[in-house]
Amino acid sequence: MRKVLATVDKARQRPAPAKVTPPSASGASGASNGAQQAVTPTGDLSDLRITVSGAPVLTTSLADAVQWWLVALLPLALVAMLLVTLFVLRVPLRMLAVPLAALAAFWTAGAAGLARLPITPATMAVLPVVLGLATDYALQAVNRLADEESGGPAGRVLRAARAILPPTGIAALATVAGVLAFALSPLPLLRQFALFLAIGVVAAYLVAMLVGVPLFALVLSSDLRRFFAQPAAKPSWPALARLGRAPLGAVIPLAVVGLLGWSALPFLRVETDPNHLMPAGDPALAQAEHVRSSIGLAGEIDLVMVGPAVASPEAIQWLDTRSAQIANREQGQLRPETSLPAFLSAFNQGKVPDAQLTQTILQKMPPYFTGAVLSTDHGVSRSVFAVTQLTSVEQDGRIVDGMKQGPPPPAGYRAYPAGLSVIASDALRQLRQELLPLNLLALVLVFAVLLVAFRRLRVALVAVLPTAVAAGWVTGLLFLLQVASSPITVLLAGVVVAFATEFSVLWLVRYQGARSAGADPAEASAEASVRVGPAIVASALALVVGFAVLAVSPVPMVRDFGVWSGADLLLATAAVLVLLPPVARRVMT
Repeated sequence: MRKVLATVDKARQRPAPAKVTPPSASGASGASNGAQQAVTPTGDLSDLRITVSGAPVLTTSLADAVQWWLVALLPLALVAMLLVTLFVLRVPLRMLAVPLAALAAFWTAGAAGLARLPITPATMAVLPVVLGLATDYALQAVNRLADEESGGPAGRVLRAARAILPPTGIAALATVAGVLAFALSPLPLLRQFALFLAIGVVAAYLVAMLVGVPLFALVLSSDLRRFFAQPAAKPSWPALARLGRAPLGAVIPLAVVGLLGWSALPFLRVETDPNHLMPAGDPALAQAEHVRSSIGLAGEIDLVMVGPAVASPEAIQWLDTRSAQIANREQGQLRPETSLPAFLSAFNQGKVPDAQLTQTILQKMPPYFTGAVLSTDHGVSRSVFAVTQLTSVEQDGRIVDGMKQGPPPPAGYRAYPAGLSVIASDALRQLRQELLPLNLLALVLVFAVLLVAFRRLRVALVAVLPTAVAAGWVTGLLFLLQVASSPITVLLAGVVVAFATEFSVLWLVRYQGARSAGADPAEASAEASVRVGPAIVASALALVVGFAVLAVSPVPMVRDFGVWSGADLLLATAAVLVLLPPVARRVMT
């Protein structure tokens, strides 16, 4: 298995000082002048350098880099949220969205701590997203509050809360359901990411409902309104209404292309090369390369044999033959290090001893000599191979598959490769198998929540369509450009569907309200786009900024997730504002 490796390098050689011993009291026989000198080496370790490396060191270095950068980027995310609230959606009380977002991040971190979720690169990436989501919910609330112009502060806030909290609550439930689809994965990385993100969604919504709404009422009822509730013209962007007037025939091809893009999901390339996953210039990589070049060892992988008598001649002969076959097959990547047959051969002039000599050797050798290759108590023997290069998980998978091929062990015995390389390659294989099912499950769960909430199949289908189309666009683009996805980026389709469906829900609620008030489909579509469109754009930018902040990280895995998630959210917002109106006019008549 992969272990922590180390080298001790002597930077320069210095002669050891001589120690002069005085003559003995009785004199030294043969010494002509009664003086005797004895040269004794003394160790000078001041010029030695210890280099520690291996898979655990690389993993720790990656986690530390991700954690440090994400903590450093949180203030930048808050500044970005402040700029969005200042210049995109110019409505009263919008500045309160930023402290509410910070509170939501604290609640998320605290709840995750109580749930004993570990801090990993995946879970740390959630906090900037939570900042964007909490800003989103707060902006939707103050945008709706700006529509309430009559009555006292408490009445206005109450009416706005009754209007906005149910649709955002539906959207929050859909988002939680979507991200929890990934919690069903057997891979810990995906489970922890999903649980942390679900906690973040709940925290963001609760902050908007339990803290934001009372805070708005308090500010409007006090002198603080002079600072936070200055009168401002309600934003109205006629261009959004024009975008929504696109004919259905023009958007159908875009929808078809997006839905077809989902078929490329199983064929996305997953990046597993440590040289591409680690930050550029990371010292852990340099140390790993130094150890590899010094001793020709980057890690280990074992061939383990289990059976009733692993020290029998039959079992030893099979292990010796199979180990030689693997060494020949993987020449240049694996090098035999030690094994039970090699250990025994060292006591018999390089040849595997017979049964009697084998038992003699094993009986006379202390367990701390044989324990590395044999455990008779557990019926286990093994061959250890050195991995001579820094390999990707994909390359490890090919090596593991090669070790599994070949003649089977004797009847009653079992043989298999073992080590971190095997665990990582199995996880990658499982991840690839789950790509399409998990992302589709996220889509199905989001749709199920919308179906229960709206109780109409057509409305639920229309609500989920734009985000599903946008997710397909980005998936197809990743495939066409042959972009290597990180283990987190492969969740992109399901995550964006879960997050961006909120915009569809908000637009459809406004559209249905206008239709109920007597507007025809065209008028209702224009009113929904003009009234809620600016808030959708501002909320989308807040979410995009939450993801885009991750792009500043030097860690490729986090950076790529931020870049592509932000891009997909922008496309999903465009799909809601362009594709949703003509589809709603046609289907929801």
